[in-house]
Amino acid sequence: MRLPVAASASRALALFGTQKQFSRVKTLTTTTSIPGGTPFKFCPESRSTDLFRISSVTIEQQPIYMSALMRHVTNSDDVFKIHIEGEFQNTFSPNATMDVTENCGSYCETYGTDPADRQGETYRDDFCGLNPLEQPLGGRTDNTACPSEKGYAMISPVGLAMSMFLWWPAVYNFTFDAKTEDGRRIYCLTAEVCMRWEDEEKNERYSTGPWSNCTWPSEN
Repeated sequence: MRLPVAASASRALALFGTQKQFSRVKTLTTTTSIPGGTPFKFCPESRSTDLFRISSVTIEQQPIYMSALMRHVTNSDDVFKIHIEGEFQNTFSPNATMDVTENCGSYCETYGTDPADRQGETYRDDFCGLNPLEQPLGGRTDNTACPSEKGYAMISPVGLAMSMFLWWPAVYNFTFDAKTEDGRRIYCLTAEVCMRWEDEEKNERYSTGPWSNCTWPSEN
């Protein structure tokens, strides 16, 4: 059976905003793993010249489960919070964008996905709209201007894994590639994750296959 791709990739992970204290972790090279205990990795396209040099990525609660909610609900257990900490090497002009891509990742052959569908679907949106940030500038921690200024910053989106865009329990690959208006990369992160219902009775309603028994983050 072929694993279909969500009709609109970015809607599967609706993003909002939150806050967290800065830890000032040392910035990394793009060949190292990312501290924080999440499935996120640097993209193959990531370089040390990226405008936002990431030092850590954390998710406040794991695993993440599929949700029947259609919008952000404050204090819902289905809402997950991500904190991306690092340092802006420079500022950039408005109109930066983020491409959110969903596909079957390294599981395309396992799932029997048609080669024509393996690139998945990409949705482009405004960088500042998807990446609420704060910076400890001038002794303050409440600077939320975007585009950012040069220096340490924390990007803190909040997400919701909407089931209507994930089709059924399986491993999905998500890539978040942010660029300036003139094409310079801000950052790129990718994660391959198992998305399931927390209620196992719901999972059992779907047809069986190599996608049936995955566990967070992505092991089958």
